[in-house]
Amino acid sequence: FFAPANKMRLLENVRFNGGSDDLTCLTVQNMAKLIKKCGVLVKNCPGFVGNRMYRCKGREVQQLLLEGAMPAQIDNVCVNKVGDKMGIMQVGDLSG
Repeated sequence: FFAPANKMRLLENVRFNGGSDDLTCLTVQNMAKLIKKCGVLVKNCPGFVGNRMYRCKGREVQQLLLEGAMPAQIDNVCVNKVGDKMGIMQVGDLSG
């Protein structure tokens, strides 16, 4: 689950070499649907998929802040233009 779990739909399911047969993966993906989450099946690698996506967005946000943008402006764009459920600054406030 990604924090805050009550807002974020993404549920990362990690498949690793030597484990997680097809039936197990299917069961986990179906369970994600039951709890109204968007399950993504990924291979084992450094970092969670959500964190890898946020790293790229975070670099851009840092640049915007350095250029004088206000956190509320950034979150407004994330929610109203990009379509995120929460702005990246708000996510950081809630999840640390």
